[in-house]
Amino acid sequence: VYFHVQVMNDARQHVSASKLQVDLTKLTNMITGQTYNEPAHQVLNVTSEWIAVANATTGDKGQRVINLSLSGLSLSSGYYEARIKVTDDEGCVDYGTSFFQVSNLDVMAETRRSGSSAFIFKPSDTVQLYATAYYFNGSKVENGATVSLDKLLLISGTTPKTISTDVYTSTTNTTKNGVATITVRPKSGQTLPSGDYLAFVKVTAGSVSEVREAWFMVKSFFLYAYTVPYYYASPAQATTIYGFVFDPDWNALNGVNISFDGFYDVKNFEKVKNINKPKTVTAGWGSFELAVNSTPSKEGTYVYVINAFNPLTGEAEEYMDFLQVQRFSNVECSFVNAGQSTVTPSTAVNYKITITDATGSGVANQNVTVSKFTNVDTWNDRTATTTSSGMTNADGVATLTVTAPSVIGKYRPIASVNGEEMSSDTYRYGMWPCEIGVYKTEVSIELANKDSLITTNFVPQSNISVRFLLTNPGGGAVSMNELKLVQYQCLTQSCKTGSTSPWTTTLGSTKTSNFAATNTLKFKAPLKEGTYLLVTQAKDTDNSISTIPVTFNVVAATFNYYLWLTSTAINQGTPINVTIDTEGTIKVNVSSLRNINTKTVVNLGGQETQFSAGKGQQYVYDTSSLTPGTYEVALCAYTSSCTNTSTRKQFVFTVIGSSFPEGRPFNPSGAYVANRNITFEVRLANRTGGSRQVESGNVMLVSLKKGKNGFAAYFSTNVTDSPSPGWKLVTLSGYSLAPGDYEAVIGLNYSGSVYHAKIFFYITEYEFKLATRDGPEMSMGNFMVPVYATDTDVTFNITGSPNRNGTLNIFDTNGWVLMPQYTKSFRLDGSGFNQTSISFSEGKNYVAVAAIPNLQDPNHREAHYPFDIKAGFDIRLNWEGMRPDIGQNQNLTLNFTVLSINGTPMESGAINVTILKYRNPKNWEVVNDSVGISGSNLPIGAGGATTFQFDPDTGLGEYVAEITFSMGANQVMQSTWFWVKSGDFFVWSDKDNYAPGETVLIFAQIRNTDWSGMSGENVTLTNVTFGSQNLPGAITTGAAITDSNGNAQMQFTLPRDKTGNFMVTVKWNETGETRTQTVRASTYKAEIFDQTWPPFSGGDTYTMEVRVYDKNNAPVSNIPVNYTVRSEKNNWQAVPGADNVNVSKTDASGKTIISYQIPGDANGFYDMEIVIGNGIMKKWRGFQVSPFEVYMSLYGEKTGEDAIYNDWEIPGDATIVISAEVRTQGGTPIQNATVTLQEVWQMGWGPGTQVNVTSNITS
Repeated sequence: VYFHVQVMNDARQHVSASKLQVDLTKLTNMITGQTYNEPAHQVLNVTSEWIAVANATTGDKGQRVINLSLSGLSLSSGYYEARIKVTDDEGCVDYGTSFFQVSNLDVMAETRRSGSSAFIFKPSDTVQLYATAYYFNGSKVENGATVSLDKLLLISGTTPKTISTDVYTSTTNTTKNGVATITVRPKSGQTLPSGDYLAFVKVTAGSVSEVREAWFMVKSFFLYAYTVPYYYASPAQATTIYGFVFDPDWNALNGVNISFDGFYDVKNFEKVKNINKPKTVTAGWGSFELAVNSTPSKEGTYVYVINAFNPLTGEAEEYMDFLQVQRFSNVECSFVNAGQSTVTPSTAVNYKITITDATGSGVANQNVTVSKFTNVDTWNDRTATTTSSGMTNADGVATLTVTAPSVIGKYRPIASVNGEEMSSDTYRYGMWPCEIGVYKTEVSIELANKDSLITTNFVPQSNISVRFLLTNPGGGAVSMNELKLVQYQCLTQSCKTGSTSPWTTTLGSTKTSNFAATNTLKFKAPLKEGTYLLVTQAKDTDNSISTIPVTFNVVAATFNYYLWLTSTAINQGTPINVTIDTEGTIKVNVSSLRNINTKTVVNLGGQETQFSAGKGQQYVYDTSSLTPGTYEVALCAYTSSCTNTSTRKQFVFTVIGSSFPEGRPFNPSGAYVANRNITFEVRLANRTGGSRQVESGNVMLVSLKKGKNGFAAYFSTNVTDSPSPGWKLVTLSGYSLAPGDYEAVIGLNYSGSVYHAKIFFYITEYEFKLATRDGPEMSMGNFMVPVYATDTDVTFNITGSPNRNGTLNIFDTNGWVLMPQYTKSFRLDGSGFNQTSISFSEGKNYVAVAAIPNLQDPNHREAHYPFDIKAGFDIRLNWEGMRPDIGQNQNLTLNFTVLSINGTPMESGAINVTILKYRNPKNWEVVNDSVGISGSNLPIGAGGATTFQFDPDTGLGEYVAEITFSMGANQVMQSTWFWVKSGDFFVWSDKDNYAPGETVLIFAQIRNTDWSGMSGENVTLTNVTFGSQNLPGAITTGAAITDSNGNAQMQFTLPRDKTGNFMVTVKWNETGETRTQTVRASTYKAEIFDQTWPPFSGGDTYTMEVRVYDKNNAPVSNIPVNYTVRSEKNNWQAVPGADNVNVSKTDASGKTIISYQIPGDANGFYDMEIVIGNGIMKKWRGFQVSPFEVYMSLYGEKTGEDAIYNDWEIPGDATIVISAEVRTQGGTPIQNATVTLQEVWQMGWGPGTQVNVTSNITS
């Protein structure tokens, strides 16, 4: 185990590794409490001295690496805590901890229901435990590793309780490709008690085993509740709690008793008194409503508790959720005059305070004052004088005048409403936009270079001009006694190297008289490149001191330049080319070259080249002597000389050889039987994919190993031409290898160079095969799965070592479930042959697994054979020509093809169709379980085509019909989704954004299910709402009748005194259906222009430009803009530090910039909400953060064919090839990324018809 130790000082800066001694002093098993430390385990006396132990690093992050060998400790499986002691060169000591897990196998376990992931189960459900097991080298455990349930615990309170096996039964299974599924199910007449469960899944592979836990929950139902608005409520206000009750399959439960227990204060969990306790029973859709007479009268955070009782099962559930009780949801502040963010002492400041309630609506008739100012540096309060208070209007807005503090500093106002101070954190936060700086003289800093250009980048030892810009916020002369340059401090490792903490340089330059608007002090830039913090001070005439810090950079060049590899892959014998764009003169040289494959440094020397300002210039570096492989080159960019602090750009490139050795076992399975010859295929390929002509005499066996043991000397080698053009057959004979895994290396001598082809294969004790009597043998070139009918014998041919006993096991491929009713024992006769027949009653996709002696034996051998069982025929629904949406009096047409079990269409005969039941596709509840509509003896036409029409006889809505197709005693089940509706009803407006007072046109369209217009239908514009306020007087034309095309038009006029969203409701009178359309009234319009584009990597900056215009397209200045970023992985909650962040107000051109620094560890999908003009307008931006980009393509290919098939035309018997290209966000290819197939879904037509078929796929 390697412990990487990083040490940082109080300023969060890395401490130099040379200053530290790092010790691993203690190791503790966190489960048993056993401690491993001196002197019992001397191996822990592992110390990183001042000059590091072996494997230690001394990089710029102050790392030390401790290498702890576990082999001497005999640690049991479990979780461990390592205690790290750090001592610096002054004797100061501190400690840190690190945690790790020790286990024999890397095992993961998850719970599933019917093959799909699930966490909540009914008491009568079967729980599947899906286990995956790997060794720590990344390889899967061998087939046949045993998976079993070690223990099942019910977690009750803090005490776990073991569930007796009298209650449940569990299965044992064996792994295939590192995966196995076992089940836990109640015994007959039993159910699993409700509660939280912890299942311990045990995997045994050979002599090692590991136990991994899996959590799941058993309950017959669960509930969800919420308030409107969600989470917020005003004090002492009647409210309604809404909710739903579902079973674990998300079926709604009616008849469940619901009762309200009360509100509890989260500070002490005391119950609030004098609150009623309403009760109810769940009704349709499992819904309920609880009318609570009052919320708590005191502001704060509360938990409300709801109890549910199911009288059918006797089970009870408790539900809790939070409720924030506040008089107001927000008290927000802004300046009436934007220029008042900085004022002189005792100046009158004009504020605008906006108060909204829990619904977001303004609160009128509230008397607002500012009671005090809080100094945001010292957090001391000063009483404020409100010279004119304000009363909020209908929009919740009040304007007031306050006298600023008389003492300089930065202050935040605290509002009072009706005499009550809004002092909670929620209300304080809304006041921070009104912070003011009180100064006699406002001081700002800018830096300039020797050419008087404002910049923060300077070359070493150049003159830096520090300009103090002085302003009297009240106008007039400035009040200043002294300006001073105090010091600068190095902030980055590049300028710390070779010097000591605290890396500061004292300056001391001052100015004490003749102060003007701009005052300049100078100093020389440091010698070392890096980032520095300059500290300056300003002392006014009251001797009040302001400290003004500013950062600057010392760089080799103060202009922009860019370097990148022209190509990351070059042919052997050619140079690398680096493209250079530079705005000034720069020199480039190779600083280092490293072979990544061999981890060695390559010394080719440097090639310094100077480049003048320009684009597309080429730096050519001679790499002709490099052998094929992957390399990393570091380029030094500088203006005078390359030093330790100069900028370096690192690139990775690959040298491609002219020839590539390839080798493979001639047996496609890669397996050979002991005592038989071993044959390989090898060739030498060129860059175009062709083959080099290598003579048979130039092909030889170089090595053959099993682990460290070599066997090449024991074999005779014969080389001949292969049937595959360009390949050679290498046959090894004369020696018998023991069973196991081997590696062979074949040498190919071509043009004086020897190329090595590695081939991996394994030796088995005997050849073991399984196939059906009339089915094809499975091989690398054959994937055709035979199909058989139900209730007919399927005969399996089993061949292997003579006189051996075994078992034939049958697995359902959906979840890899063992079907024990089909398990049969067999014995191979004296010739090594057996025939075993099994009859299957159920049509499924199966895999037969023959095992010798059985699957439970850890050393067993097994052979697999897939096959399908079908019910004498099959049905394929043909969606072409079928319309799933129909009118209430129309027939639904089923077009289907009748297929024989081999997949070919039947050309004659008759079939019966019966509609069994209808389901609701949204919750899968049965709507009608005895439909009984049928069609008998429907003739099967040419190509198996058959049609059945029927009247569903249902009400309006969506349905899934379950259908039985039968021929004689054989039946096939299918389902189809359909929608019965009165027509299609659409509503829209002529545009989205309007000016206040503008007329809005509302269009309605009603169509028949065949999309023809429905004339003569009455539509009514029933309501226009603004927030919770109805605006019936705004409707000008409120009703219309559709024309021959089904179209109608209405209109209303927006109020002149309101901006925001308006919701318009339109009703189709004949059916009662309603549609809504949202329109926005705004005095502004806004556009967002991205300056950087997603996807991003962690640490990137997302920059965008916001522009605001009035209705005449003139830019609007002084508009506040803020943003909130929410993330998918945080359940779309605000990202810490990115909630309601204010940016600069729009400038004279109506523009401001949003620049969001993405966290370094961020990944996933994000949404940015941009609020313009205090909510007058909102915009959204979605973006993705990922460390890399993946480009994918998909096509099909068939063995023996040169053609490839596009993704929309792949034949059923083709192999699907998925090509993935992985690159960094900068476009650099990423090698050795692991690419796996995660899920494959068969997409149906309509809700509920998608099927996860991942378990049927081999990838």
